[in-house]
Amino acid sequence: MDTQNSRNPSEAMLVKSAHQADFLLDEEFQSFLPALKPSQLELLQQSILETGIIYCPLIVWVQKNILIDGYHRYSIALEHNLSITLIYMEFEDRNDVKAWMVKNALGLRWIDGKTLSYCRGQQCQFEVAQALKDKDNDDELEAKRAKKNTAKKIADKFDVGVDTIKKDVNIQKR
Repeated sequence: MDTQNSRNPSEAMLVKSAHQADFLLDEEFQSFLPALKPSQLELLQQSILETGIIYCPLIVWVQKNILIDGYHRYSIALEHNLSITLIYMEFEDRNDVKAWMVKNALGLRWIDGKTLSYCRGQQCQFEVAQALKDKDNDDELEAKRAKKNTAKKIADKFDVGVDTIKKDVNIQKR
């Protein structure tokens, strides 16, 4: 199994007891996205305990061995001595991890309106930063163009107006 050179989850899966997990926990990643509501957390725990299985794998940043997704599932697994499935993925840096976290959250069914807005705003900021990464950061015209094009792209993707995305960029995590 080659976990060092792949973002392909099928090549990087490992199942073990939660008590045997040897990854690191990171407060910034754990609190980066808005927290689950108590009712959502309760439903997650009920679902896991009814079957005794955590169906959704936990994601670990392979280069740093840091858990990036699955903190609630991990906590439930520890408390109830359950096995977890780990997927090891490669990322360039912490911002790449955060961009992945936002993209992943945007695909979840349970996401509420405020979290959706926050994640769209974060995605816009990450994509603008990526677009400007290899360009002259002092070029205000280029920065404006990147912001406008990225906002339009994300607005089209989510079937909202560009003004909505501009507002989303300014939303702070609750």
